[in-house]
Amino acid sequence: FENENIVNFEKKWFFHNNILNTKKMPDLEYLSKFEKKYNIQLSKIVFSERLFSEFNEFYKFETNEMLRILELECKFFEQVLDEVKPNFVLMFTPYLHHELLFFKLCKAKEIKTLELNNTKFDSAVIGFEDEIKDYEKFVIEGPVRHFDELRDYFSENYMLKSSKKVVKRTELSSNEKLSVALEYFIFSNNQNMKNNFGYFGRNKTKDTVHLKYLYPSSSKTNKTIAAATMAAVSERRTRFPRLTVTTP
Repeated sequence: FENENIVNFEKKWFFHNNILNTKKMPDLEYLSKFEKKYNIQLSKIVFSERLFSEFNEFYKFETNEMLRILELECKFFEQVLDEVKPNFVLMFTPYLHHELLFFKLCKAKEIKTLELNNTKFDSAVIGFEDEIKDYEKFVIEGPVRHFDELRDYFSENYMLKSSKKVVKRTELSSNEKLSVALEYFIFSNNQNMKNNFGYFGRNKTKDTVHLKYLYPSSSKTNKTIAAATMAAVSERRTRFPRLTVTTP
């Protein structure tokens, strides 16, 4: 991701590089002013985050810690949007609280925001401009296919079929899995997890135990390799969480 050249972005921001010092006391006055300025109910956003809930098996966030993270996110997103002043924003449906915060802040600043969703069909997405999806306003253009045609099209293009092909094409061999496991357990010393609140409390041992719990029927060797592979992939993903904004 750091070296991609598919799109010539003018500037890149790495989200978690801006969410540091999370143990510091939150600025409640700033959060209160932010809420009033943009009419965004922050408590509803932050306390609905699954990472902050009791179901997080790895780490228990204190209330002040959650509010501090929220404060840093608000300041970061506000600074980026004020700096760039984008004409529009394209983003996938927000699932985590900071994605929803960014989405609502764009809306509050009256930035045209298109929310993209995956469809059930291969290589197809659909975009919505509003938070509330109004399917009744869809306008059908072009010829209308009858049911048998639609069923045939679905059977040839449904997403699961395509996903299975991708998994089969990219599946690692046993030797490759073992290589990844060795890299993760012995050679890897990535410290980026410490700066990603989504991975607070995690380490190699906990990741392995967690994956063994998820795959109890696997052999001991396969469970260890699967756990190391998944953990190593997760570790790599923490290096590149990014926000990119372009201007015409």
